Amino acid sequence: MKKICLLLVGLVLTFSVDVYAQEKKETSDTYIKLGIVHSSGKIEWADYVINGMSVEVETYFSDNHLGISGWSIGYRKDNLHYAEFGHLLNVDTFRTKSIKVADLKFGGGIEWGMPSDGFSHTRFNIRTDSDLSYNHVFLNKNSNIPGNGLKNDGALYPFLKFGLVKRSKAFILEAGTRVNIMKFGIDEYNVSDNKLTVTLRDRRMAVPSVFVSLGFGTQ
Repeated sequence: MKKICLLLVGLVLTFSVDVYAQEKKETSDTYIKLGIVHSSGKIEWADYVINGMSVEVETYFSDNHLGISGWSIGYRKDNLHYAEFGHLLNVDTFRTKSIKVADLKFGGGIEWGMPSDGFSHTRFNIRTDSDLSYNHVFLNKNSNIPGNGLKNDGALYPFLKFGLVKRSKAFILEAGTRVNIMKFGIDEYNVSDNKLTVTLRDRRMAVPSVFVSLGFGTQ
């Protein structure tokens, strides 16, 4: 996972340098976008529902660079009623292809921050007074948030993005789906006759979400 993330970071930096150099020679279109995001599904036995809002700054090149049509950087806030978590930064590159009425858009990037606690669930099973088991599902955190003083309190994961885009110089409308590649811990604890048995395992999953965003050009 670390190698994949480092490779994506390297690609994004390469494209960013290329953008900076090219923008001096030609005009590109930049938009500020606001959006809503919804994700729901099941991890093992645990259902999750996560809603959020996003803001992005997105640039489209006048010509493709290295096969890339543009890039964006953004912030997403999940679980709006909680301030302590659900703060995520993301950066991605993408390619578009015209289908006359709109553009097909596909790309990918990385996301980092303090994820929602909506993926964390615990289930208790009480069979007798001396017999107890419980299961815990949670997102594996693999990154540190500066200033918190805690280890592995954040998450860094890659994602893929697919959508339809309709845009002009003045506005942009986009709808699509996004798939985060994430790893989850699935822990099982059993107490029987005062003896504890623990089973720990990981599961990597594609976690989809749908989004709609509307934006306006900056020029």
